Amino acid sequence: MKAGFGTPVTFNVTVTPAGAVTPGGTVQLLDNGQPLGGPVRIIAGVASFLSTSLPVGVHTLKAQYSGDANALGSTSAPISQTITGPVIVEVTGSSNGITQTADFTVVIN
Repeated sequence: MKAGFGTPVTFNVTVTPAGAVTPGGTVQLLDNGQPLGGPVRIIAGVASFLSTSLPVGVHTLKAQYSGDANALGSTSAPISQTITGPVIVEVTGSSNGITQTADFTVVIN
């Protein structure tokens, strides 16, 4: 999936019960292994996350279910989300005591 930088992106995580009981508890979304926001309470089997602040680049996202009295916690398989846009790259080099710096704009599509 792709989205432009600053564009709202919604991730809906559906927690499917093993039996007839609707799961409760929370889901934590992980971005490259790090928490993205805080845990979100499951409502009617779904936890929804909205983000407008993902930086430009490729994000590997997993959902981590906390579990409840009727179900054990678990972690989802990863999905990939690409955020497109410009990134400024600064390159600095030194030779014979002289330092030069150059800025480049790289656009990720």
